[in-house]
Amino acid sequence: ANRLSGGGGGGGKECSPVKLDACLGRGKASADSDRCCELLYSSSSSPTEQVSDALLVCLSAVLPVLLLLLRAGVAYGAGGARPWQPRGATALEGAWEAIVGLLYALGATLVVVNLIKRAVGRPRPNHFALQAYASVHEGDRREWEETSWRSFPSGHASISLAGLGYLGVAFGLDVSGWKGLQQTLLAAAAAAASVGCCSTALWVGATRVEDYWHATEDVLAGWMVGALGVAFGHCLAADARLWFPKRVPQGEGAPMTMPVPDELYE
Repeated sequence: ANRLSGGGGGGGKECSPVKLDACLGRGKASADSDRCCELLYSSSSSPTEQVSDALLVCLSAVLPVLLLLLRAGVAYGAGGARPWQPRGATALEGAWEAIVGLLYALGATLVVVNLIKRAVGRPRPNHFALQAYASVHEGDRREWEETSWRSFPSGHASISLAGLGYLGVAFGLDVSGWKGLQQTLLAAAAAAASVGCCSTALWVGATRVEDYWHATEDVLAGWMVGALGVAFGHCLAADARLWFPKRVPQGEGAPMTMPVPDELYE
């Protein structure tokens, strides 16, 4: 059944379609006697989302960029030891390539998810609640009506996995890149970060089912699209090396920066 987990002052409440239909029938006067009706007609309330769009951006884009920069700083400060980087000759180049790969992953995932949503047009589990909001909040009517038909696949699940999953894979590859007893703790930290990133992405998807925005299969499909985005981003991350001069070793000393033919670089 379609249900609404309503937000607003005083906390949220799950409201069945029957209850919301009764609220619509009685009008705004019902807001004084019923919590569901109060949430429906209140201009300060909305369907509850544990992970809002703003939080999704922070978790999937802002946080990964900051952690990738921190990862590069740790590599630079660890006595020249470098974790895995997609063809990065320095920590700075590796950070740039990793961030470009992240943008590839997020961009591709966002495009694919929205194309599928528009093509499928599947109603959300809280479809009736969103339509009810659209009928009483004229200013947001179009937004509520359109989003009520955008259930498959889950955008939150796909975007969070694309961003945090990309970061998790990067940290996971770092585990084998850190060598020596001195860097054992760095390898352990990378492993913990990898698990934390992937776990957070899974939590985001689970909240979408709990909040009645998606069915389980919507989230599973979203995770699949996000996983493909992660693979796409990591495969194309090395293309960012074209922004930097290529490096070739110069004896046993420091690397010399100079352009070389692609055949020699490969």
